[in-house]
Amino acid sequence: MSQENQERRHYPRYIPRKGLLAFSSSQFGEVLNISLGGMRYRSLLGLEEPSSHVNQHIGLLNSSKGDSLDQLPCHLVSTTNALPVFPTRNTIIREASVEFVGLSDEQKRRLQELLSENAVGLA
Repeated sequence: MSQENQERRHYPRYIPRKGLLAFSSSQFGEVLNISLGGMRYRSLLGLEEPSSHVNQHIGLLNSSKGDSLDQLPCHLVSTTNALPVFPTRNTIIREASVEFVGLSDEQKRRLQELLSENAVGLA
């Protein structure tokens, strides 16, 4: 396998079941893929919100079961903005990647349980 095709991630990344949501005090969105090391999610935001804005903590919610995992420490890795949802409105869809940092043993255990219950396959 060539160097450029090798996986760089330390943890396997999973596709979650529908209904796994990410949330913070200012954002709420759909989880696109997730691992023990981080996740990528999509949310609807105002055009004026800065691309680099993300809280230092994020939570996860299984909307069908009501299970949640809150206050996961993280930092922003990247963001990508899509076109406005409606051309006459000032909202966009933003995809953001975050890396989990400094998780406690309990947070790691609970995150692993959440992945076990909500993953449908490898991303």
